Amino acid sequence: MDEDKLIETVKEFEEKLPKFEDGRIDYHSSDTAPVITVFVKRGEKILLMKRSDEVRTYKGKWNTVAGYLDEVRSPREKVLEELSEEISVTEEDINSMRFGESHTFTDEEIDKTWITYPVLVTLRKGTEIDIDWEHTEYRWIDPEELKDYNTVPKLERGLERVTLMLFITSNEGKFEEFEEILDVELERKDIELDEIQAVEIEKVIEDKLNKAYKKFNKPLIVDDTGIFVGAWNRLPGALSRFFMEKLGNEKICEMLGEERRATVETYVGYKDKENTEIFRGVAEGRIAEEPKGEGFGWDPIFIPKEHKKTFGEMSKEEKNEISMRKKALEKLKEYLYGNPKFQQI
Repeated sequence: MDEDKLIETVKEFEEKLPKFEDGRIDYHSSDTAPVITVFVKRGEKILLMKRSDEVRTYKGKWNTVAGYLDEVRSPREKVLEELSEEISVTEEDINSMRFGESHTFTDEEIDKTWITYPVLVTLRKGTEIDIDWEHTEYRWIDPEELKDYNTVPKLERGLERVTLMLFITSNEGKFEEFEEILDVELERKDIELDEIQAVEIEKVIEDKLNKAYKKFNKPLIVDDTGIFVGAWNRLPGALSRFFMEKLGNEKICEMLGEERRATVETYVGYKDKENTEIFRGVAEGRIAEEPKGEGFGWDPIFIPKEHKKTFGEMSKEEKNEISMRKKALEKLKEYLYGNPKFQQI
Protein backbone atom coordinates (compact mmCIF):
# COMPACT_ATOMS: atom_id res chain seq x y z
CA MET A 1 0.00 0.00 0.00
CA ASP A 2 1.31 3.44 -0.97
CA GLU A 3 0.57 5.47 2.18
CA ASP A 4 1.37 8.84 0.56
CA LYS A 5 -0.98 8.11 -2.34
CA LEU A 6 -3.73 7.07 0.06
CA ILE A 7 -3.41 10.30 2.04
CA GLU A 8 -3.42 12.35 -1.17
CA THR A 9 -6.61 10.59 -2.27
CA VAL A 10 -8.33 11.44 1.02
CA LYS A 11 -7.14 15.07 0.75
CA GLU A 12 -8.74 15.35 -2.70
CA PHE A 13 -12.10 14.21 -1.30
CA GLU A 14 -11.71 16.50 1.70
CA GLU A 15 -11.38 19.54 -0.57
CA LYS A 16 -14.57 18.90 -2.56
CA LEU A 17 -17.00 17.16 -0.19
CA PRO A 18 -19.04 18.43 2.77
CA LYS A 19 -18.08 17.55 6.34
CA PHE A 20 -19.86 16.49 9.48
CA GLU A 21 -19.80 18.73 12.53
CA ASP A 22 -16.80 16.86 13.93
CA GLY A 23 -14.79 17.55 10.75
CA ARG A 24 -15.01 14.10 9.17
CA ILE A 25 -15.68 13.86 5.43
CA ASP A 26 -19.30 13.09 4.49
CA TYR A 27 -19.29 10.61 1.55
CA HIS A 28 -23.03 9.97 1.44
CA SER A 29 -23.64 12.28 -1.52
CA SER A 30 -20.50 11.16 -3.38
CA ASP A 31 -20.57 8.46 -6.07
CA THR A 32 -17.04 7.41 -5.03
CA ALA A 33 -15.61 6.71 -1.58
CA PRO A 34 -12.35 5.28 -0.17
CA VAL A 35 -12.70 2.69 2.59
CA ILE A 36 -10.40 0.58 4.72
CA THR A 37 -11.18 -3.13 5.00
CA VAL A 38 -9.49 -4.88 7.92
CA PHE A 39 -9.31 -8.66 7.84
CA VAL A 40 -8.79 -9.88 11.40
CA LYS A 41 -6.99 -13.18 11.85
CA ARG A 42 -6.70 -15.24 15.03
CA GLY A 43 -4.79 -18.46 14.64
CA GLU A 44 -5.83 -19.92 11.28
CA LYS A 45 -9.31 -18.31 11.33
CA ILE A 46 -10.52 -14.94 10.05
CA LEU A 47 -13.33 -12.86 11.51
CA LEU A 48 -16.67 -12.33 9.76
CA MET A 49 -19.43 -10.12 11.17
CA LYS A 50 -23.05 -9.77 10.08
CA ARG A 51 -24.08 -6.16 9.51
CA SER A 52 -27.08 -4.92 11.47
CA ASP A 53 -30.19 -3.11 10.22
CA GLU A 54 -28.89 0.11 11.75
CA VAL A 55 -26.12 0.61 9.19
CA ARG A 56 -26.72 2.60 6.00
CA THR A 57 -25.47 0.05 3.41
CA TYR A 58 -25.33 -3.73 2.99
CA LYS A 59 -27.70 -4.58 5.82
CA GLY A 60 -27.62 -8.25 6.75
CA LYS A 61 -24.50 -9.00 4.74
CA TRP A 62 -21.27 -10.38 6.18
CA ASN A 63 -18.20 -8.17 6.32
CA THR A 64 -14.95 -7.56 8.13
CA VAL A 65 -13.99 -4.53 10.18
CA ALA A 66 -14.37 -1.61 7.77
CA GLY A 67 -14.86 2.13 7.62
CA TYR A 68 -14.70 5.25 5.48
CA LEU A 69 -11.36 7.00 5.17
CA ASP A 70 -12.98 10.18 6.40
CA GLU A 71 -9.96 11.97 7.90
CA VAL A 72 -6.47 12.83 6.69
CA ARG A 73 -4.40 10.52 8.87
CA SER A 74 -2.10 7.52 8.56
CA PRO A 75 -3.68 4.19 7.54
CA ARG A 76 -2.34 2.58 10.72
CA GLU A 77 -4.13 5.12 12.90
CA LYS A 78 -7.37 4.51 11.02
CA VAL A 79 -7.04 0.73 11.38
CA LEU A 80 -6.49 1.03 15.13
CA GLU A 81 -9.51 3.31 15.45
CA GLU A 82 -11.82 0.92 13.57
CA LEU A 83 -10.58 -2.11 15.54
CA SER A 84 -11.21 -0.30 18.82
CA GLU A 85 -14.68 0.90 17.83
CA GLU A 86 -16.02 -2.23 16.15
CA ILE A 87 -14.49 -5.15 18.09
CA SER A 88 -12.83 -3.55 21.18
CA VAL A 89 -9.31 -4.56 20.14
CA THR A 90 -6.34 -2.40 21.17
CA GLU A 91 -2.84 -2.07 19.74
CA GLU A 92 -1.54 -4.32 22.52
CA ASP A 93 -3.75 -7.14 21.20
CA ILE A 94 -2.14 -7.03 17.75
CA ASN A 95 0.69 -9.31 16.72
CA SER A 96 1.14 -7.98 13.17
CA MET A 97 -0.44 -5.65 10.62
CA ARG A 98 -0.01 -6.09 6.86
CA PHE A 99 -1.24 -3.71 4.14
CA GLY A 100 -2.22 -4.88 0.66
CA GLU A 101 -2.67 -2.93 -2.56
CA SER A 102 -5.94 -1.11 -3.13
CA HIS A 103 -8.59 -2.20 -5.61
CA THR A 104 -11.50 -0.27 -7.10
CA PHE A 105 -14.91 -1.51 -8.18
CA THR A 106 -18.39 -0.15 -8.80
CA ASP A 107 -21.48 -1.58 -7.13
CA GLU A 108 -24.15 -0.85 -9.73
CA GLU A 109 -26.99 -1.77 -7.35
CA ILE A 110 -26.26 1.25 -5.16
CA ASP A 111 -24.43 3.27 -7.85
CA LYS A 112 -21.28 3.61 -5.75
CA THR A 113 -17.63 3.19 -6.62
CA TRP A 114 -15.48 1.92 -3.77
CA ILE A 115 -11.73 2.46 -3.49
CA THR A 116 -10.87 -0.32 -1.07
CA TYR A 117 -7.67 -0.56 0.96
CA PRO A 118 -7.29 -4.06 2.46
CA VAL A 119 -5.36 -4.78 5.65
CA LEU A 120 -4.58 -8.03 7.46
CA VAL A 121 -4.31 -7.82 11.26
CA THR A 122 -3.18 -10.87 13.21
CA LEU A 123 -4.27 -10.95 16.86
CA ARG A 124 -2.26 -12.32 19.72
CA LYS A 125 -3.25 -15.72 21.01
CA GLY A 126 -6.22 -15.60 23.38
CA THR A 127 -7.45 -12.14 22.33
CA GLU A 128 -11.22 -11.80 22.78
CA ILE A 129 -13.46 -9.43 20.83
CA ASP A 130 -16.68 -7.55 21.57
CA ILE A 131 -18.71 -6.38 18.56
CA ASP A 132 -20.49 -3.00 18.45
CA TRP A 133 -23.96 -1.92 17.23
CA GLU A 134 -22.97 -2.17 13.57
CA HIS A 135 -23.12 -5.98 13.77
CA THR A 136 -25.50 -8.58 15.14
CA GLU A 137 -23.23 -11.64 15.28
CA TYR A 138 -19.76 -12.85 14.38
CA ARG A 139 -17.98 -16.02 13.36
CA TRP A 140 -14.39 -17.20 13.09
CA ILE A 141 -14.08 -19.06 9.79
CA ASP A 142 -11.47 -20.71 7.60
CA PRO A 143 -10.51 -18.33 4.75
CA GLU A 144 -11.69 -20.96 2.24
CA GLU A 145 -15.22 -20.70 3.71
CA LEU A 146 -15.62 -17.03 2.77
CA LYS A 147 -17.18 -17.95 -0.57
CA ASP A 148 -20.04 -19.68 1.27
CA TYR A 149 -21.26 -16.44 2.91
CA ASN A 150 -23.43 -13.63 1.57
CA THR A 151 -20.79 -10.94 1.93
CA VAL A 152 -20.45 -7.34 0.88
CA PRO A 153 -19.22 -7.10 -2.74
CA LYS A 154 -15.68 -8.13 -3.67
CA LEU A 155 -14.65 -9.15 -0.17
CA GLU A 156 -12.74 -12.16 -1.53
CA ARG A 157 -10.69 -9.89 -3.77
CA GLY A 158 -9.52 -7.88 -0.77
CA LEU A 159 -8.58 -11.03 1.12
CA GLU A 160 -6.51 -12.25 -1.83
CA ARG A 161 -4.45 -9.07 -1.68
CA VAL A 162 -3.37 -9.58 1.91
CA THR A 163 -3.19 -13.38 1.88
CA LEU A 164 0.26 -14.92 1.84
CA MET A 165 1.09 -16.62 -1.44
CA LEU A 166 1.93 -20.30 -1.11
CA PHE A 167 5.09 -21.82 -2.57
CA ILE A 168 4.93 -25.58 -3.01
CA THR A 169 8.47 -26.84 -2.31
CA SER A 170 10.44 -29.04 0.06
CA ASN A 171 13.63 -27.04 -0.56
CA GLU A 172 14.13 -24.41 2.15
CA GLY A 173 17.06 -22.79 0.32
CA LYS A 174 14.97 -22.37 -2.83
CA PHE A 175 12.14 -20.97 -0.72
CA GLU A 176 14.43 -18.25 0.68
CA GLU A 177 15.72 -17.45 -2.81
CA PHE A 178 12.17 -17.02 -4.14
CA GLU A 179 11.24 -14.67 -1.28
CA GLU A 180 14.36 -12.59 -1.83
CA ILE A 181 13.96 -12.20 -5.60
CA LEU A 182 10.17 -11.70 -5.59
CA ASP A 183 10.31 -9.38 -2.55
CA VAL A 184 7.13 -10.87 -1.13
CA GLU A 185 6.29 -12.91 1.93
CA LEU A 186 5.62 -16.53 1.03
CA GLU A 187 4.28 -19.48 2.95
CA ARG A 188 6.06 -22.77 2.26
CA LYS A 189 4.04 -25.96 1.78
CA ASP A 190 6.09 -29.15 1.73
CA ILE A 191 3.79 -31.61 -0.02
CA GLU A 192 4.23 -34.21 -2.74
CA LEU A 193 2.14 -33.69 -5.88
CA ASP A 194 1.71 -36.56 -8.32
CA GLU A 195 3.36 -35.51 -11.59
CA ILE A 196 2.19 -36.44 -15.05
CA GLN A 197 4.80 -38.02 -17.31
CA ALA A 198 5.79 -35.52 -20.00
CA VAL A 199 8.96 -34.13 -21.57
CA GLU A 200 7.81 -30.51 -21.75
CA ILE A 201 7.91 -28.97 -18.27
CA GLU A 202 5.16 -26.47 -19.05
CA LYS A 203 2.59 -29.29 -19.13
CA VAL A 204 3.86 -30.61 -15.79
CA ILE A 205 3.70 -27.16 -14.22
CA GLU A 206 0.13 -26.56 -15.38
CA ASP A 207 -0.95 -29.91 -13.93
CA LYS A 208 0.80 -29.20 -10.59
CA LEU A 209 -0.81 -25.75 -10.38
CA ASN A 210 -4.29 -27.21 -10.85
CA LYS A 211 -3.74 -29.95 -8.27
CA ALA A 212 -2.23 -27.59 -5.68
CA TYR A 213 -4.91 -24.93 -6.11
CA LYS A 214 -7.65 -27.52 -5.78
CA LYS A 215 -6.11 -28.54 -2.45
CA PHE A 216 -5.42 -25.08 -0.95
CA ASN A 217 -7.69 -22.65 -2.86
CA LYS A 218 -5.14 -19.84 -2.38
CA PRO A 219 -2.75 -17.94 -4.67
CA LEU A 220 0.32 -20.12 -5.12
CA ILE A 221 3.44 -20.82 -7.14
CA VAL A 222 5.22 -24.01 -8.21
CA ASP A 223 8.42 -24.51 -10.16
CA ASP A 224 10.38 -27.16 -12.05
CA THR A 225 13.69 -27.23 -13.90
CA GLY A 226 15.05 -29.59 -16.53
CA ILE A 227 17.88 -29.98 -19.01
CA PHE A 228 17.06 -30.28 -22.72
CA VAL A 229 19.62 -31.91 -25.01
CA GLY A 230 19.47 -30.96 -28.68
CA ALA A 231 20.75 -34.27 -30.01
CA TRP A 232 18.04 -36.10 -28.08
CA ASN A 233 15.15 -34.02 -29.44
CA ARG A 234 14.87 -32.07 -26.15
CA LEU A 235 15.00 -35.09 -23.87
CA PRO A 236 15.14 -35.49 -20.91
CA GLY A 237 13.28 -32.24 -20.02
CA ALA A 238 10.79 -32.84 -17.23
CA LEU A 239 12.19 -36.38 -16.97
CA SER A 240 15.67 -35.09 -16.05
CA ARG A 241 15.70 -36.51 -12.53
CA PHE A 242 14.83 -39.98 -13.88
CA PHE A 243 17.63 -39.77 -16.48
CA MET A 244 20.15 -38.64 -13.88
CA GLU A 245 19.23 -41.47 -11.55
CA LYS A 246 19.36 -44.16 -14.27
CA LEU A 247 22.34 -42.96 -16.35
CA GLY A 248 24.37 -40.52 -14.27
CA ASN A 249 26.35 -37.55 -15.55
CA GLU A 250 29.35 -39.52 -16.77
CA LYS A 251 27.25 -41.82 -18.97
CA ILE A 252 25.36 -38.87 -20.47
CA CYS A 253 28.65 -37.23 -21.44
CA GLU A 254 29.88 -40.48 -23.06
CA MET A 255 26.66 -41.02 -25.05
CA LEU A 256 26.84 -37.70 -26.89
CA GLY A 257 28.90 -37.10 -30.01
CA GLU A 258 29.83 -33.79 -31.60
CA GLU A 259 26.34 -32.32 -31.22
CA ARG A 260 26.35 -31.30 -27.55
CA ARG A 261 24.09 -28.24 -27.49
CA ALA A 262 21.69 -28.06 -24.54
CA THR A 263 19.53 -25.68 -22.56
CA VAL A 264 18.61 -25.65 -18.89
CA GLU A 265 15.10 -24.28 -18.41
CA THR A 266 13.19 -23.26 -15.30
CA TYR A 267 9.43 -22.83 -15.35
CA VAL A 268 7.66 -20.97 -12.54
CA GLY A 269 3.88 -21.21 -12.46
CA TYR A 270 1.46 -18.89 -10.66
CA LYS A 271 -2.25 -19.47 -10.07
CA ASP A 272 -5.03 -17.64 -8.27
CA LYS A 273 -8.81 -17.77 -8.56
CA GLU A 274 -8.89 -16.11 -11.99
CA ASN A 275 -5.39 -16.40 -13.46
CA THR A 276 -2.92 -19.10 -14.44
CA GLU A 277 0.47 -17.89 -15.67
CA ILE A 278 3.71 -19.74 -16.46
CA PHE A 279 7.08 -18.01 -16.79
CA ARG A 280 10.19 -19.48 -18.41
CA GLY A 281 13.86 -18.78 -17.79
CA VAL A 282 16.52 -20.29 -20.08
CA ALA A 283 20.29 -20.77 -19.89
CA GLU A 284 21.79 -21.88 -23.22
CA GLY A 285 24.98 -23.91 -23.38
CA ARG A 286 26.43 -27.34 -24.07
CA ILE A 287 27.17 -30.67 -22.40
CA ALA A 288 30.79 -31.04 -21.22
CA GLU A 289 33.08 -33.84 -22.44
CA GLU A 290 33.24 -35.11 -18.86
CA PRO A 291 31.78 -34.09 -15.47
CA LYS A 292 33.65 -31.32 -13.69
CA GLY A 293 32.96 -29.73 -10.34
CA GLU A 294 30.15 -30.43 -7.91
CA GLY A 295 26.56 -29.35 -7.42
CA PHE A 296 23.04 -30.55 -8.01
CA GLY A 297 21.98 -32.88 -10.83
CA TRP A 298 23.46 -31.80 -14.14
CA ASP A 299 25.54 -28.93 -12.71
CA PRO A 300 28.84 -30.79 -13.33
CA ILE A 301 28.09 -31.39 -17.04
CA PHE A 302 26.40 -28.16 -18.21
CA ILE A 303 28.62 -25.37 -19.57
CA PRO A 304 26.66 -22.10 -20.11
CA LYS A 305 27.09 -20.22 -23.36
CA GLU A 306 30.15 -17.91 -23.45
CA HIS A 307 31.66 -19.69 -20.42
CA LYS A 308 34.32 -22.37 -20.07
CA LYS A 309 33.33 -23.71 -16.65
CA THR A 310 30.43 -25.98 -15.81
CA PHE A 311 27.76 -24.87 -13.36
CA GLY A 312 29.43 -27.28 -10.94
CA GLU A 313 32.72 -25.36 -11.15
CA MET A 314 31.17 -21.92 -10.70
CA SER A 315 30.77 -19.98 -7.49
CA LYS A 316 27.27 -19.25 -6.27
CA GLU A 317 27.68 -15.62 -7.37
CA GLU A 318 28.80 -16.60 -10.89
CA LYS A 319 25.93 -19.02 -11.28
CA ASN A 320 23.36 -16.51 -10.05
CA GLU A 321 24.42 -14.04 -12.74
CA ILE A 322 23.14 -16.38 -15.45
CA SER A 323 20.51 -18.20 -13.41
CA MET A 324 17.56 -19.44 -15.46
CA ARG A 325 15.54 -19.55 -12.22
CA LYS A 326 16.22 -15.87 -11.58
CA LYS A 327 15.12 -15.02 -15.13
CA ALA A 328 11.80 -16.82 -14.64
CA LEU A 329 11.26 -15.22 -11.22
CA GLU A 330 11.96 -11.73 -12.57
CA LYS A 331 9.20 -12.29 -15.13
CA LEU A 332 6.81 -13.44 -12.38
CA LYS A 333 7.76 -10.42 -10.28
CA GLU A 334 7.05 -8.08 -13.19
CA TYR A 335 3.66 -9.73 -13.63
CA LEU A 336 2.70 -9.49 -9.96
CA TYR A 337 3.76 -5.87 -9.56
CA GLY A 338 2.30 -4.81 -12.89
CA ASN A 339 -1.06 -6.52 -12.59
CA PRO A 340 -3.68 -3.95 -11.45
CA LYS A 341 -5.67 -6.72 -9.78
CA PHE A 342 -2.84 -8.20 -7.79
CA GLN A 343 0.15 -5.92 -7.52
CA GLN A 344 1.46 -6.97 -4.10
CA ILE A 345 0.82 -10.22 -2.12
